[in-house]
Amino acid sequence: VEIKTIAFQKVIDDCPCGVPTKKGIRSVCNQMAQFALANDIITKNYVQFVEMPEQEQSDLHKPFTDEELVKLWQCSHDPNIQIVLILCYAGMRPRELLGIRNENVNIEERYMIGGNKTAASKNRVIPLNHKIMPFVKSLYEPANEYLITVNGKNISYDTFRRRIWNPAMQSVAMEHFPHDGRHTCASLMAKAKIERMLRKKILGHANRDVTDQVYTHIEEKQLVETIDLI
Repeated sequence: VEIKTIAFQKVIDDCPCGVPTKKGIRSVCNQMAQFALANDIITKNYVQFVEMPEQEQSDLHKPFTDEELVKLWQCSHDPNIQIVLILCYAGMRPRELLGIRNENVNIEERYMIGGNKTAASKNRVIPLNHKIMPFVKSLYEPANEYLITVNGKNISYDTFRRRIWNPAMQSVAMEHFPHDGRHTCASLMAKAKIERMLRKKILGHANRDVTDQVYTHIEEKQLVETIDLI
């Protein structure tokens, strides 16, 4: 009852952790305040007045530049580089790509079914840009369970970095993380002025905008035509 805004604010300000943790703290405090309101313990939720620090923009992940993409294409005879380009033009998280099963790859219609991590990205249509189709076809082996394999077997993320990604980056003298491919795809779609709703659909982002909720169904063909714009 005696805890006011200034006390909640001090908890946030004095916390040595990052913004995500501070948001979690505020969320817990807000839930307690809502419970107290519902049970007539307090008459006002002071947590709602707490100000959060701005989220610092991380520079850990960065898209491949146009010049770097040109170099990747020049070296696209390398199977490892081909997988890098798949990530750049499909927008998947690395672990999503590693989890793609061949039974969910539609070569003729140019899309895959996959995704993980969030509800919006699970079991979604992942359209395949025409530029990377030769690489997908070369990886597609019906006898294997997964699209990305080493000696016919599915691989872990650590193995992927050690056996595929790191050698690829060394061969072109670049410093990028596997997740940078996803950032590259997002950047390419933005440059191509692709509609935000379609970009979110392709990347598996949740549509939180009420105005976006009217788009309850987008056909695979439209997504393929969209990804071909980059």
